[in-house]
Amino acid sequence: MKKVLAVALALVMALPMAACKKSETKKKSKARKDKVSTEKVDVDKIKELDGVMLKIDVTSYALQDPNYDQRTGANYYVCYDGTLKCEAFYSLSGKQEYSTVLSDSDLIEVFEFCQEYGDGKKLKDYQETANDGEVLEFIYTDEKGKEHVIYRGYCYQNKVLWDLYDMLGDYIRKIKDEADKNPTQSDNSDDDFSDQALMSIDELKKVDGYMLSISGECLAPMDYYNDEARDSTYLIYYNGTIERVSYHSMSDPVTHTVEIPDDVLYDFYKFCVKYGDGKAFHGYSENVCDGEMYYFTYKDENGTAHYIYGGYCYEVQVLQDIIHKAADFFYPDFSIACQERIGGYEGLLETVTNLPSPEIRKIDTLPDDVVLEPGANPDASAFFYEYTYTTTEDAEKGPIVCYVGQYGYLFAMKNNRNWDIADLIIEVNGRTLTAVLDPMPAHYMPLTEMLYNGPITIRMDDWKFGKAGYVQGLGIGGANKDICEVGTIIMDTDDDMLRIVTEEGKYSHIVVAKINSVTQDELKEIFGEGEVTVTISLGSHQN
Repeated sequence: MKKVLAVALALVMALPMAACKKSETKKKSKARKDKVSTEKVDVDKIKELDGVMLKIDVTSYALQDPNYDQRTGANYYVCYDGTLKCEAFYSLSGKQEYSTVLSDSDLIEVFEFCQEYGDGKKLKDYQETANDGEVLEFIYTDEKGKEHVIYRGYCYQNKVLWDLYDMLGDYIRKIKDEADKNPTQSDNSDDDFSDQALMSIDELKKVDGYMLSISGECLAPMDYYNDEARDSTYLIYYNGTIERVSYHSMSDPVTHTVEIPDDVLYDFYKFCVKYGDGKAFHGYSENVCDGEMYYFTYKDENGTAHYIYGGYCYEVQVLQDIIHKAADFFYPDFSIACQERIGGYEGLLETVTNLPSPEIRKIDTLPDDVVLEPGANPDASAFFYEYTYTTTEDAEKGPIVCYVGQYGYLFAMKNNRNWDIADLIIEVNGRTLTAVLDPMPAHYMPLTEMLYNGPITIRMDDWKFGKAGYVQGLGIGGANKDICEVGTIIMDTDDDMLRIVTEEGKYSHIVVAKINSVTQDELKEIFGEGEVTVTISLGSHQN
């Protein structure tokens, strides 16, 4: 070692007496202290010494979350040559190591701290009481290699100790921040596997069980009144299949399984081998309020699980790519909207034979023979998903087909059985019609609440688009000016006028319901001209 006593004495003698005035020294700003310190101490002489000058042991007594990779402790080493090393220990990913170099002014600050507090006398009686958090131990090693314990305990309220610890932590955080901006964003090319033995695709497919688990947790606000598709898990198996399990807020999970090409399976495998130790994404986090968090777990050929990452990862391209690589083999889970619509027909849902796994395909436009749902606007979707369900009854009439937009809105259902949902019953001129209510409860609840007390009978007059009748007490807001389709029952929000549209047109309105299976000519014939008496009551589906 280059520890020369004369050098050490020169360093100590170079400190002015003002350094003993701790109350004044502590009040100086860091910039001021850096300037003064550089003048007082020859930093080159400090760097001539060997070994560790200051070690800070950190032990975390915070409550541990078994599902989160928490820091359990750390060791900081400040060497005389200006090197700062850190060993950080985490509950799931283990030890992480970092190394950097302190600025000359910060190295002098550490040296002066050790000279002033190194004998341990100033902090001998200091203590703080805390229930959890981090306990720090400061150990100074002098120029002769002798260790001195400066302090051990909580130090949240001690500015000198905490500022020094925070200053060293800033160096490590900067290293992590740089890595977090682009955490190992390289692709899955073979050049990173030169020192690792990869199995062949044939060897890979002989391994039992799953290789990679990707679990998505939806943290968006919950709708407690409706069934929702919330979470999902993708399991990539060594045999070349992917299983997706979609979890719903009310209904049972839905499982789909598909086979994938060998080259895609091998891409998953290389991702697991490259990132399986969890180091690439260790400590990474994104500040997001809601959305989806993903958890990646690799299970090697021996059955040992390896934690890769857990959390938001919208800005990590390599993780987004692997999510999309799995998700691209599946259509979005919009099954809830279809099942709710089919469930509107009494007993029909129980006859569906492929409810968990309907046949799904993507189409650009809706067929001409479908009847749109109340308030549906196909122009709002660039494409559609066609869900086909088979049943045990009426097979000769064909399957049940639902049409869902790109964002999950049900636009239409092909009703080959001529079964209609009877939410409302409309009686006029000796004819009986049925109608299905709008999907939005706020649009129809004022009317249905009236009908709970019994049917209502109103006189309806000719209107430029159809028939209009006055119904009191319907306070429905939020009108739109879209096209009113034939057979639509609407509410004029300006005058609480309930209207039945017998001729398509545009008007300021709210959709309340839509009459089933009726054409414009049929409606005009049923309602006729002039005044007509109409009775409206709740149908069997609502009763």
